[in-house]
Amino acid sequence: MPSPLLLLPALVSSPLHVDAHAELGSWFGDTLYAFEAELESGDPDVGRVTGGSKLEWPIDFVLAGAAFGVSEESAEGRPWRVGVSILTDLGDARGTMRDSDYIEVPLRHVPRTKFSYTESDTESSALVADLELRVALPREGEPDPDVRIEAVGGYRHEHFVLDAYGADGWQLTDSGRFSVGLPYSIHALRYTVDRGLPNLGVAAEKRDAEGFVMRGDARLLGVISRDVDDHVLRNKRAHIDTFGLGLLLSGEPALEVSRPGDAVHLTLGLPIEVEWVHGWGTISQKFYDDDPSSEGDETRVDVPDTDVEISSLRLELGVRLSAAF
Repeated sequence: MPSPLLLLPALVSSPLHVDAHAELGSWFGDTLYAFEAELESGDPDVGRVTGGSKLEWPIDFVLAGAAFGVSEESAEGRPWRVGVSILTDLGDARGTMRDSDYIEVPLRHVPRTKFSYTESDTESSALVADLELRVALPREGEPDPDVRIEAVGGYRHEHFVLDAYGADGWQLTDSGRFSVGLPYSIHALRYTVDRGLPNLGVAAEKRDAEGFVMRGDARLLGVISRDVDDHVLRNKRAHIDTFGLGLLLSGEPALEVSRPGDAVHLTLGLPIEVEWVHGWGTISQKFYDDDPSSEGDETRVDVPDTDVEISSLRLELGVRLSAAF
């Protein structure tokens, strides 16, 4: 049996090329978590009660990172490319988290009513890693050498940590509406998101004689998310497992700073990316210590599982410097 090393010339018929990228970008957007549960009140005059909560937190980061790729290049084009990238925030990502609670009692003819609303200051961090494979799609006739069409697929992992401090808002009771709040020095909540996004789609690239390049991708996403919602103030931790779908659209106008014949090929681009994800799942909650805000001892008390729905939409605007060797 021949050595695997002897098979390499047959697998790779052209020289391998290495490319590297440095990127700086801003992310803008929001993530919405909607929880809802139906509970039996135990009072026949009240019946079933529907309660829910909506948690909205900002996506507002400045990120920087690098990417590396290996590809095969030939006179006919690029048959394939494998790439990896990583982005991390540059710190000081601040915003406002909005928390709303509502209730509905059909038997008492009580419509869905918001009875609580608070806003908290947030500090956030982010880490995003990508692995992708691009493969040239076959084209009939004599294809334009300045146009590239590829199938693209891979895996993206997004890791976010959000800390919420203090609160300012209101609540409704039988006596009316009153203000509620916490000093902003108090750490109330830590939210951690680990989201896996397997993806598959198509990519296109067009170059002209003046060195202008236009790239675009469209990918369908799978969503596999594991979130941990730690109510530090109430000693209650929730685990949220969701699955869903999403869409990733990206484009990048770029200008070749150097020419293809140079030893190092430099390109300066302005990447734009829109990512939308939507998932459905279950939230499981448990007190890991006593809740100081209520009577009794809730230590190790389980809260009934409830359904959860997650939706996130974000925009990225960036600057990318690429070098191909």
